[in-house]
Amino acid sequence: EVDAAKRIARLETDLKNAHKELQQNIHKNEKAKTSPSGVEVIDQTVKMASAMQVQKRAYVDENERLKRKIMELEQLVKAEEMEKAKYMEGASWMANLLGKEAEKFSSNIESLGDEYKTKKR
Repeated sequence: EVDAAKRIARLETDLKNAHKELQQNIHKNEKAKTSPSGVEVIDQTVKMASAMQVQKRAYVDENERLKRKIMELEQLVKAEEMEKAKYMEGASWMANLLGKEAEKFSSNIESLGDEYKTKKR
C-alpha cells in the first residue's frame, strides 16, 4: 500500500511537471518575436494536450492496476490469518486433549505405584 501511494505521488508529480513544461513552452512561444502562425500554435497545443491525456490515461490505468494488486494482497493476508487461526484452534484442542491424557497416565502411574507398595509390604 505504501509502494502504491509512492507511485501515485510520483505519477501526480510527473503530471504536474508536464503541465508546467507545457505552460513554459506556451509562454516562450508567446514571447518570441518571430511567432509562428496561429494555426501552428494551436496544432502544437493540441498535440501537447493529447500527449498529456495519453500520459494521464496511462497513469490512471497503472493506478487502477496497483489498487487491484493491493486488494489481492490484502485478501491473501486475510486468508493466511484465517488459516493461522484455524491451526491455532486445532493446536489448542490437541494440547488440551494431550493434557487430559497426561493426567490420566499420571494417575494410572500413581495407582500402579500405590498398588506395588501395598503388594510389596
